[in-house]
Amino acid sequence: MATYDRRNVLRLVGMSGATTVLAGACGGLSRSSGKPGAGGAVKIGLIVPESGVYKVFGEDLRNGWNLFLKLNGGKLGGRDAEVITADEGDGRSPRTTVESAKRLINRDRVHVACGVVNSANLLAIQGLFTEARIPFVSIIASPAAVQGQAYGWRTSWLTSHPALAIGGYVASRAGGPVSTIVADYVAGHELLKGFRKSFMPAGGSLAGDPIMVPFPIGERSFRPYLQQIEQQNPKAVFAFFAGADAVKFVKQYDEFGLADKYQLYAPGFLTEGYLLDAQGDAARGILNSLNYAPDLDNATNRIFVSEFQKRYGSSPTCVSVAAYDAGWVLNRAVEACKHDIRPERIEKEIGNLGEIDSPRGPWIFGKNRSPVQRWYLREVEEDGLVLSNVVIDELATLGDEA
Repeated sequence: MATYDRRNVLRLVGMSGATTVLAGACGGLSRSSGKPGAGGAVKIGLIVPESGVYKVFGEDLRNGWNLFLKLNGGKLGGRDAEVITADEGDGRSPRTTVESAKRLINRDRVHVACGVVNSANLLAIQGLFTEARIPFVSIIASPAAVQGQAYGWRTSWLTSHPALAIGGYVASRAGGPVSTIVADYVAGHELLKGFRKSFMPAGGSLAGDPIMVPFPIGERSFRPYLQQIEQQNPKAVFAFFAGADAVKFVKQYDEFGLADKYQLYAPGFLTEGYLLDAQGDAARGILNSLNYAPDLDNATNRIFVSEFQKRYGSSPTCVSVAAYDAGWVLNRAVEACKHDIRPERIEKEIGNLGEIDSPRGPWIFGKNRSPVQRWYLREVEEDGLVLSNVVIDELATLGDEA
């Protein structure tokens, strides 16, 4: 198992300075009324998918967020945290997300909001928060169109980056043309673009046109799309699916005999967390890229993994880390606001944070308001008695690249 020391990551990302481990103790502040701009509790909207293909990510998101609050005494910046949870919907339409965002802005008058998994949903609501001048910290969704928008931040990545990080590696290892198969919606298109951006200049070649699969696939079979892969006769396959669709894809890819024919590469969402538990041996040997794995060897991650497993009985995922980091960001920003927690002031202080001490390793917000961070190559293999996404190499440090 590869290990990565803190000094090496700081050197590569170009950061320096001391950081704290986990939440830490924060200076106490006085409490008074709860309206935006006044003292008292800070009101946070948390938008989480309660159903549909990404419900499993919603559970990871909630666990990571709740863990930060528990370790920080239920406070952000020394103030009581009043968390108002809203539904993101099932992923089929942004309507539910838009309704939730409007309620948080107009009825609940939150100081700041966070959450959202689906890229299409973030596209539908970021403008609402920008217009209302309320910061929104997206925990997963991060499409190109929202990069750099005022009052918008991401603790995850640019949507294209998991594919951008691994494209050159695939080109060097595939040994011939590669088939690409992705979910046909915003995230799938951007990941496909990111893959080509690093894959083609590195000498990679495509076996044919991208295979686009309806999102979500629901009760339908992947068989017609897997047959298209065989018709292209590639040397390897690059795929993007997440949530329930990822479980079905990996199982059917194996059932139809493709796992023995074509090495499968993917963004790490394909085999992350509970999905890998459901996929079982069908996922063995999949090579994937992500900004986090539970086996990263740094002090912050060791404590984070221990606390997460103690409370939830499972290993954390990239989603729970991004949610935990959203808590860290808001904690420090609210603390810096002192007696003035108007949304405009929180927005300013998020921009002043500097280095974030994260279980994934230290990172900073880039000019596009998304993380500058390290990416890792992982392989699904046995780690002790269970299958895990084990880090086997470093891939790249990415930041403002689209």
